[in-house]
Amino acid sequence: MSVKMGIPIGSSGVIKQVGNYGFMTNIDMAEASALGQAPGRTGGVAGSYIQNLIIGGDAPRPARVTKKTVEYSVTSYVGYDKIAQALASGWKQSAKVQFRAARQSKLSKLVFVTIRGVKYAWRMRAEQYNKIKGFASNIGFKEASQNDADLVYGATFPKPPKIGITITGEGGMDNLSTFCDPTKIDDLKEGWVLLDPGNYGNS
Repeated sequence: MSVKMGIPIGSSGVIKQVGNYGFMTNIDMAEASALGQAPGRTGGVAGSYIQNLIIGGDAPRPARVTKKTVEYSVTSYVGYDKIAQALASGWKQSAKVQFRAARQSKLSKLVFVTIRGVKYAWRMRAEQYNKIKGFASNIGFKEASQNDADLVYGATFPKPPKIGITITGEGGMDNLSTFCDPTKIDDLKEGWVLLDPGNYGNS
């Protein structure tokens, strides 16, 4: 199943949808519907993943709610557009939306590639960034700014391919690796090799 995942932007209280957060659940359909849960695949269990689906990862994550009755207790994710409705119908919030602000540092660069409509972000050592930034447009990664509030960190799906290159410099040989926009794989400059195919197919 999946829920719409949104994060607050600035101090205005406006919520921006980041994607659809996918997860396994066994709650009944009535409860799932009340929480804004919808299938993460089109056409049933054998179908393709829906667009903008995100599975796993460190951040962001949707809010969770809990309902307790005499007979049972259930906790599950809730869509950002259904939180108020769920609380009004007896659910209790057990975890808030988790997210990270896009911040740069002197020691590393926060960069991202867009894959399946998702901004997959990671930190690159500043030393490495300076060595491969000339390949950025060819690889497809961009340096994040404070306006990139919808970054996704550590997702297991979608996960971009990883590529590597050996660069000879004043200090000797450097073996460097980084994630790559999958649409750029067939047009990489000489020297780059595919290290890991990633995980971004339809199933």
